[in-house]
Amino acid sequence: MSDQLAIDFGHVVEAVFYARTDAEKHEAYARGLPDAATPVLVISNGSGRVLDLEDLFGALSAFTLDPKFRRYGNFRLQSEQRADVTEFFGNFQNISHVFGVRCLATSATARRLNDAIEANLATPAYAIACIEDDKHQTARGKREAEDVRGRS
Repeated sequence: MSDQLAIDFGHVVEAVFYARTDAEKHEAYARGLPDAATPVLVISNGSGRVLDLEDLFGALSAFTLDPKFRRYGNFRLQSEQRADVTEFFGNFQNISHVFGVRCLATSATARRLNDAIEANLATPAYAIACIEDDKHQTARGKREAEDVRGRS
């Protein structure tokens, strides 16, 4: 059975289901998580493992998000399967700490993750990372165009 615990956000306590194995992921999807009783489902948090959710909040305050994820929803999307679920996902620029968390959109965890991501995106380090990523994408586009012309 997977770990399930409550996280205290001031006065709000929410249950979190940590899907650390494929069997636990299957169980979470079979149960329809997240739901009202368990509004947070952690699918990945930390490369190759599922760390405590507080580790993700620590990483979001200490490390720069990878700007490549701007192209895939900017670290959060409304679930395609459920309008009441927000999916948070991404990685960091200089450390590998992949995360994938599904929350009820109205949950305290969703609000806290959104705020932590917004704070990270507002940093000068993220702005610089975006400039570098844009340069890399422009150079890549030029190389690909030259390759196409060279084959013609």
